[in-house]
Amino acid sequence: MKKVAWFCVLVLVFSCVEKIIEPPKDLIPQEKLEQILYDLAILNAAKNTSFTVLKTNGIETMPFLYAKYNIDSVQLATSDAYYASMPVLYDSIYSHVDRLLLRKKDTVEAIIKRKSDSAMVDYKIKAAEVMAQRNDTLAIDPNN
Repeated sequence: MKKVAWFCVLVLVFSCVEKIIEPPKDLIPQEKLEQILYDLAILNAAKNTSFTVLKTNGIETMPFLYAKYNIDSVQLATSDAYYASMPVLYDSIYSHVDRLLLRKKDTVEAIIKRKSDSAMVDYKIKAAEVMAQRNDTLAIDPNN
């Protein structure tokens, strides 16, 4: 019985390691695929928040990516299927994309905070100037 159990475990382990799909002739390199997926995530976020900006500039997500990376839909689909057939590698690709997106988010949040802080300082300066002007106009003229 133990032999059968060990046999089943070995079959499962080796079946996960075996390449199910052969790499396509025009396989997109892993690093390039990560950049494509990163840009796709950014464009989809932009499409959900600033659809009119994309539409005004004539940017459609997939045609833009195909042109930018000089690929076509079949090449992207076959490369994605190939990498998806290796779950550990596929997970590492998406984990890297996730890390890139989090880094970008932190950068954008820092820029927004810096601009917000700067705007607050500008507002306080302007408010102080206005208050100073009001005090000047409310001052009693001793010659009256």
